[in-house]
Amino acid sequence: MKDSKSSLNEGFGDLKPLTGLRFLAALAVLASHLYQRDLIWLPLPFYSALDGGRTAVTFFFVLSGFILTYSYRNFQSRTSIRNFYIKRFSRLYPVLILSLAIASLVTYLAIGNA
Repeated sequence: MKDSKSSLNEGFGDLKPLTGLRFLAALAVLASHLYQRDLIWLPLPFYSALDGGRTAVTFFFVLSGFILTYSYRNFQSRTSIRNFYIKRFSRLYPVLILSLAIASLVTYLAIGNA
């Protein structure tokens, strides 16, 4: 039995190059944030080309929307839409909780040390 991920894109090609571009966009945003906080050094022309990460954020979200639409374009029925949202929620919610926990811990430690 095929897994659901492979059956979604069956016959429609591979999106790994686009996923790689999303990674590069996220890396550009991370580099911009680190540079703005003086945690890394970047040559000024390189940082200027990054535009502070703004263009990379836009590119990341547009590309993510395209990849989601492309991957789930065959969902037709209500149960499929319901399953789509259940899967998206179950994939995003744990990361959200982990991020909130880490941010809460960092904030608590920062306030406790102030």
